[in-house]
This record gives sequence, structure tokens and C-alpha cells, in this order.
Amino acid sequence: MILQVPVVATIALSLCCSQVTGYTEIVPSHVVTNSAVNAAPFWNVFPDKKIPMHVKNIGHDTVAVLCSDGALYFGTLDDSDAVAWSLVTIGGAETRSKSARNMIAMKSTPEFVQLAMVHDTNVEFLHCTTMKLSCEALRSTPLPIALKEAPNLALSNDTIWIASDQGLYAVSNTKNDVEHVLVGHFINAVSNDVGSGLVLAGNAEKIWIIDGTTHDVVRWEWVTDEEQMWGGVIDGPIQALAIAPSSPPPRSGTDARGLPTTSSDVFIGTPVCLNMRDVNGAFARVGADQGLPVGNITALAFALDSTPSTQQGSTQSRTTKSSAPQLWIGTSIGVAVRSAPLNVANMTSPVRGFAQQQWRYLHGPRWLAGNAVAALTVVPRARGGDTIVVVHENGMTFLHQQQWTLARKAAVFDKIALQRHNRHGMSAECLFDSFGKLDGCVQMDSDNNGLWTSLLVVAEYMRYHVTGDEAALSSASRYFSGLALLNNVTGKPGLMARSCCDPTELLAGCGAAAMKANPKQWHNSSDEARFRGWMWKGDTSSDETTGHVFGLSVVANLSPLEWERTLAKKLLLDFVAGVVKNDYMLIDVTGNATTWGRWSPHYVNDFRPFSDERGLQALQMLAYLSAAANLTARTDAAGMKMWLDAYADLTNATNQYLENVVNAKIDAPCDDNYSDDELMFLPFFSLLTTCTPDQVPGVVANSSAHAPESPACPFPGLRKAGLTGLARAWRIIRPERSDLWAMMNHACVSAQTEETVSADVRDDVVWNLQTWSLDLIEWPVSNTARQDIFYERGANRFGKTHVDSTKTRSPLPANERTQSRWNANPYEVGDGGDGMSEQDPGAWLLPYWMGRFYGILSEHD
Repeated sequence: MILQVPVVATIALSLCCSQVTGYTEIVPSHVVTNSAVNAAPFWNVFPDKKIPMHVKNIGHDTVAVLCSDGALYFGTLDDSDAVAWSLVTIGGAETRSKSARNMIAMKSTPEFVQLAMVHDTNVEFLHCTTMKLSCEALRSTPLPIALKEAPNLALSNDTIWIASDQGLYAVSNTKNDVEHVLVGHFINAVSNDVGSGLVLAGNAEKIWIIDGTTHDVVRWEWVTDEEQMWGGVIDGPIQALAIAPSSPPPRSGTDARGLPTTSSDVFIGTPVCLNMRDVNGAFARVGADQGLPVGNITALAFALDSTPSTQQGSTQSRTTKSSAPQLWIGTSIGVAVRSAPLNVANMTSPVRGFAQQQWRYLHGPRWLAGNAVAALTVVPRARGGDTIVVVHENGMTFLHQQQWTLARKAAVFDKIALQRHNRHGMSAECLFDSFGKLDGCVQMDSDNNGLWTSLLVVAEYMRYHVTGDEAALSSASRYFSGLALLNNVTGKPGLMARSCCDPTELLAGCGAAAMKANPKQWHNSSDEARFRGWMWKGDTSSDETTGHVFGLSVVANLSPLEWERTLAKKLLLDFVAGVVKNDYMLIDVTGNATTWGRWSPHYVNDFRPFSDERGLQALQMLAYLSAAANLTARTDAAGMKMWLDAYADLTNATNQYLENVVNAKIDAPCDDNYSDDELMFLPFFSLLTTCTPDQVPGVVANSSAHAPESPACPFPGLRKAGLTGLARAWRIIRPERSDLWAMMNHACVSAQTEETVSADVRDDVVWNLQTWSLDLIEWPVSNTARQDIFYERGANRFGKTHVDSTKTRSPLPANERTQSRWNANPYEVGDGGDGMSEQDPGAWLLPYWMGRFYGILSEHD
């Protein structure tokens, strides 16, 4: 029953390492105006109190920004994605008139860029030197009618197309020619198709297809007027147009009559939905049923991500850009992103099951510093992976598509945990004194300090055994010291505190809120020698005991340091022995059992208010016995007798704890407690990785020298009941796509039979780790405006309706909702978060390092 690194690691690695290496992480960088509302202190502020109005890519990792007062800035991105801003003089002046309406880049090299700046009465052609940060006017072309607005521009050969309140203009770049192509219409959008030479323009009435050379209208279609109830092939007023980049070989360029048509599909943004027109002239719609998260589309753009690929069989990875573009959709409430394929057939099919993940929705301060998207600009990067600049009411946000690996993400999270979530070795809460103020983090007490610390303890010892890194061992020891502190500060062997505060922290407010709510639960430490002046919180719950047994069992088996193994063993055995000797209850310093530390048959089987905990508490108690027996030498007759007698008592025909374990998971919607899932899977892990048959190695320790001499599991029927209960629970929970529960299920079942994890389960693990927010701040999140969510009709355990998405579809990615740990409901899509705290990364680090430990993941993922 010794616990060893699984043989299956090498088998699984051969599977994972032939797959895609790395993934694309979208990393936001905010640049806000001085007047921005609810701006976090670490966000960048646009220089000189200017207000950005239009942002254009001018090549070579540089954007041009036209401000509301006519000032022009160049912003250059470096390899770290930082932006260096420079004010550009025009004709020797730093400021211009407010007559500028829009601009477009016509030609650029590393040394210069040619811009066309559209004013109210003229188009100004500028030659700008990027090194000298100066522009000179080449010429000016007057417009026949003054413009109030020019919301959109397009460049076709040597012609600039201007969508304006006065119609559509075609302005020559080589001569002073201006043609008023569409008169008497407010044109909202214009786009050109390089492959066919056609230009498309649209407004609330029509879409026009125009020959880019002759400027003749080739074809037009009606737009639906809902107010007048006049139908059209397009669902609503056209607010954005984009033509998909064509890839060779080009598709048909003529319609049914042989007239020219676009070489790629046309994408049309409306307030109602996304419309598409294929190369044959057929229109289609993409709405909620097809997965579009929100409507009211204001901008469209195509970009390439940074996803690399590894050629199978090669010894060296070959990184290539994705050949299929992404569609970025700006709306009045955030940005939607659609991954390939971007053709009519695929995009117009109703979403079924897990296909929903082809869509992303980026909204709120986690992703954007503003809500209403005015424009999208794509900046191709020299390093690979496009950056998308989102212009909104508070400035702009740069969304950098960076190539990451999960190992890189783990390193970032390890650093966050150490910097802001380490309080005496305990996983600490990190509260802000103002919105998003990371450097104002205040570490406070938590009712579940032990539970959250145990996740980091196990993650870091597994990290050490995977990497051999001494820094990992130091980190593991640090968090183990936190578990030991919670046990020692009470002064009573076998009783761990919920939390504790040292004298200095008490003066700073540690524990103040909890003491005010429940003053009788806080106690002075009786260990004057080590903890004079400390206070600790009692009434320890099963959340804490479950976490402690989970963590201490792993330390006792995995730590390479003998003194740590010895201490972990003592702490675990003291706890379990104390519970067994007190009729399976945890006795507080008050002399009474704690509220949730009751595992006796009376409470487990007969106490009606605990009936939904019947299987859970039985599982916990049996897991405690298994973990204790695993650490007890068979030569210790008295110790083994205590565990065997307790097991016989709890599993007899009267108490039937084995039968209880089979149905540990309650799945009635009105009582489906996701916090209890954590209190179920951790004991399943503790039980099934310590209660193993003779011929099956355990799966926690990597050296028999670190575990007691223990033969097969001494508890008849325990492993079978545990496996049966776990199989039922996994069947219920599997659709959640949880990385942590998937890894624990694998550790308890597949890893012990040397089976590789199934491809779909591994995909879910990777998907969840990739989409866990890189930013652990609990930002405000709202999904109430989403139209792609289908809700469960029944009430949840809190009596609330219309807050849980249906379980027939994939849960939303973690970085599109409020869930931050696996004691929360992944299907809950209601509003939450306030930007006033940061979660610790333990819930991510544990499944990641478990995946590495068991060989499901590699350093290249």
C-alpha cells in the first residue's frame, strides 16, 4: 500500500507530446483616458490627457492614434507588448484642428508611412517619418460637401472610400479626383475585397456592391426595416462590414448571371445579428441559435492567433501561424470571437453540445476597460500572433494573442501565490482597499485556510517530484508549515484551527470581522512558548479536516525530508485518533463537538438535517481511517487495532457506511452543493490512493523509503465501495469539464491500472487549464445580456432560477464567468465579482501539477 509515481506517466506522455504544443493566451493591456470610470491603478493612461478617437495599424508593430482634438500619436509595441507613445508633429505643429474625422494608412515601411486624414471639408495626404515623428502634407483634396461624420474608410488600389453622413465618396490617391458614388444616404460602413476588386457599402436601407474600378453599382439588396415591417435579406441596419481574407485557390468570382462577385464571404454586422453573404450571393444569418453571444454589432475584423503546431514524429517543434482566421466582433457590450471555420455552412448550424466553445465572449474589466466598442484594429506582430486594439468609451484595450504553455502559466501563478497569498505559510485571502488595486493587497484570515492551503501543499510536492526543482521543495515546505501552524496553534493535539492571527496582524484587523460575527469561536493560543498573543478560530469544519488529511497524507508520502514526513504522520494520526476516541466527532477546546466535525452513526444516519451529508460524511470518515492505516506500520498492533475496530463498527449491518459511500454525490438540483464536491473528491483521493491491493502501487509517493511497510489495504470491501461511489459521482460531474475532478478520478482509477486517460477527458483538462483566467482578480462579470445561454428551468439549492446554464451544453470557460475555485458552480452564469479581491491560484496549480505528475500533461502543453 506504499504510494508511488505511476508507471502510466510514460505511456500518457507519448500520447500528449505528439499533439499541439502550447496555445494562445489572450492578454489584455488597458490604455485609458484620464476621465475613465472605474479604472484600476495598474492600467496605463493615455498621454497628455488626450482622448483617442481612431486607431489604425500602420505596420511594423505600430499604431497611429487620432485624438479628438486632432493630435496624432504613434504607439510602438515592443516584444513585451509594452507601448511607447510619441506625439507626431504635422507641418511642425503638435496640435491640429478638431476638423479631423478619420484616417487610414495607405503605405508603410520601417522608415515612413503615408496617411490620408479625412477632415470635414477635405482629405489631407500626409507623408510621415517614423524616426523623426513628423508628418508633412503632400496635398489636400477638397470635398464637395462638408462632413459631420466619417465613421468608416476603406482603401482599394489608389482610391480611398469614405463612408459618411453625406454618402459614399471615392477619393483618388494619385490625383485630386473626388466622386460622390452614393448620394443622399448616411453610409455607416464600407469594405473592399482585394480578390475581386469590389467595394461594399451599407446603411440602414441597403447593401451596395460596387465595381472598384468603374465605381458602378453592380448589385444591391434590401435591409429589413422592422419598424415599417419591410423585409430584406439582411436583418437590420448595417453597422459594420468585413470580407474574409481569401486563401488560395480563390473561390468563384461570379454570380448566377456571370457578374462579378466577392472572392470571399462577406460578414455584415447589424443590431440584430451577424449576416453573411457567400461568393454565390446567398445570404445567411448567425444569431443566438448559432452561438453568437450578443448582438448590436458595431465593428468587425479578422485576425490570426499565435497557435503553434508540432509536426508529429519530428524531434523539434515547428511553429507556424494558424492558416484559418478568427472573426472578431465588436458590440455595444464587449467583444465576441469566433474561431475557424468561418464559412456559411459551419457558422449557420445550430450549436449543439460542446461546439459552443468555438465562440468566446470578452466583456467587463477582466478583458476591456470599457463596454461600448467603437472600432477594432488588428496589428500583425513580428513575433507572431495578432494584437487586436479595441477602441471604446474609456480609451482602448490591446488584446495580445501570445503563445503560451501551461508551464509558463504555472510559473506566473506560483509567483502570485508567493507574493500575495502567503501568510505564515497559509493560503491567504488578498483584499484590496480600492478597485483593482493589486499593490494594496491586504492578507486576511479565512474560514478555510487549511483547505485552500492543502491544495497548494499537494501541488508543490508533486511539482518537486516532476521537476526536481529545489524552489518547488522550498515552496512545498512553506505551505506545509502553514498546515502545521494551524494544528499547533490550538495547543490541543488532533485539533486544527480554521484560521489564526499573530499579535501584529490582530492589531491590523486580522480576524476582526469574524470575531464580531462569532466572538466565542476565537480563542487565545494555550501554547505560550510558541504562540504568545496569537488567536485562532475554532468550530473547525469538515472542509478543514478533509483538506488537512488530503495534504498531510501526501506530505507523509511525498516529502523527501524525513522530519516533514514524521511531522505530517503525527499530525494526521493525532487527528484521526482523536476523532475515533470521541465517538467519531471532532472535539473543540470548548469540550463540545464542532458543528460540522460529526461523523458518528447518529449524525450520519439518523440526524435528518444532515441527511444530504450521509454519504459524504461516511466517505470522509472511512478515508480518514484509510489514510491513517497507510501511515501505521503493521507491527504497531495497537494502532492498527484502533483503525480496524473503528472500520468494523462503522461498516457493520447497522451503520452501513460502505453502502452510504456509494451514493455520496447528491444531484437533486435543489440540493446540488458544489462545495460538497470538493469535500467528496479529496476524500476519494485520500481513500483510493492509500487503500490499494497488493499488486497495485499507490500513486502519491515515488520512493518506498518514504512510506511505512504496509501491505494491501486492510479494510475489506472499502476499495470496491469507493470505486463504485466514485464512478457514480464522476458520471454525474463529468459534463462540468473540471480539470481537478478529472485528474483526481484518473489518479484513483486509471493511473492504478496503467491506463491512459481518454482523449476527450484530456481535452477537457487542457481546455479548463487554458481558459482559467490569467488575471485572478475577481472582476465584475455579467452574462445577463448574453443570448447564447440556455437556462435550467428549475431552482438551484439557493432557490434561485435563471442563473444556471443548461447542462446539455458545455459550461462557459472559467474566464467568462465568476467561478474561481471548484467549490463553486461552473454552470452559474449570474452577475458577480466586484474587483476588490484576488483569488489564490491553488485551484489551478493542483490539477496542473497532478497532470504533470501522472503524465497526462507535459511541459510542452
